[in-house]
Amino acid sequence: MAENEEKAAKPDDKAKGKGEKDKKDTKPPNPKKKAIIIGAIILVLLIIQGGTAFFIVSMFKGEDMAQVTMENNKKKELEQKKMLTRIGAVLEEPITLTVNIAGSQGSHYLKSVIQFDWDEEAHPELRSRIAERLAKIRNIIIDVLSTQSYEELLLKTGRQRAKEAIKAEVNKILPENDGQIYSVFFQEYLIQ
Repeated sequence: MAENEEKAAKPDDKAKGKGEKDKKDTKPPNPKKKAIIIGAIILVLLIIQGGTAFFIVSMFKGEDMAQVTMENNKKKELEQKKMLTRIGAVLEEPITLTVNIAGSQGSHYLKSVIQFDWDEEAHPELRSRIAERLAKIRNIIIDVLSTQSYEELLLKTGRQRAKEAIKAEVNKILPENDGQIYSVFFQEYLIQ
């Protein structure tokens, strides 16, 4: 009977030993390790959210910038077309001048017929302001054209610079509230 008791005790001991082993294997995790794991998971999630947010914002922002750029380009093109196709007021009699070319010692001269363009609907009084200052305007044109060299006046860029200089100088003597000329045109341009 003692053997039976030993056998009966042994399975209990085995059960106790096994239970004790199970208790040893299921130790509660270290709180520091648990905090590190949770922190790492949170960090990974934040990185994923940040990347996703950046991607979405970049995608929408890029479309907006491209759209704004396209709209600005269209506006510029429309303004340029409007300027090119605009029919403004012009002088009744264009300004005809002959000037000696700078550095030619009188051997070369420029004969030109010049016309101005402005918005008469917006500035109806500009025609009379130009007429009142015609002597000054003629002098300005002579000064600008006679300071240009023969080589400059032969080039398209030289003629363009001369037109821009004439426009700027004439607009300086015109009252601002009465309007400004938009363009200067050479109706005739002969260099000899």
